[in-house]
Amino acid sequence: SMSAMITLVRHLSADLHPFQLAFFRAFFGFLVFIPFLIHNGLAPFRTQRLALHSLRATLHSISVILFFYGLKMTPLAKAISIQFSAPLFASVLAIVILGESLRLGRIAALTVGFVGALVVLRPGLVPIEVETIAILIAAAMWGTAIIVIKSLARTEASTTMTIYSTLLMSPITLVIAIPVWQHPDAGQILLLLLVGALA
Repeated sequence: SMSAMITLVRHLSADLHPFQLAFFRAFFGFLVFIPFLIHNGLAPFRTQRLALHSLRATLHSISVILFFYGLKMTPLAKAISIQFSAPLFASVLAIVILGESLRLGRIAALTVGFVGALVVLRPGLVPIEVETIAILIAAAMWGTAIIVIKSLARTEASTTMTIYSTLLMSPITLVIAIPVWQHPDAGQILLLLLVGALA
């Protein structure tokens, strides 16, 4: 789903600004839940951890904005490879913040993952562009958001977490999108709906 969404975003970024795509990803992602909310009412909105939901949405918004920005100018395979380094950041943060154990298997996985990231980035051999740095920071933000999600998951349903994420991300990304706004056509709207659904 993520790879399909990224491919669509790359296609749409030829005509629409990445910041605007970040907004539609969140907005249409929320609209996907409307039928679910009609059927289940407002129960998924019940939470006592709104501040943590807001933190997760902010981190996720920064991640999506930076990733979509970098994606426009970065080869697709490279962009996806860098973005999938997010679990490396999450794993390290889980040790530091959540106190998870550092066992041999995790050390080996982190080492292999880090070497893999270096193979993709090739620092020193290939100049690291602003777009690549943006995607790397996006991965770090998403890795941090994963830690917040893990904390939320102790008390919150996955539906509640996802609904709050898309709902709170919409105004954050809209503020960034307004200065570069242009109206999408009907075909683009259909693809943007698919982006939201996949996300």
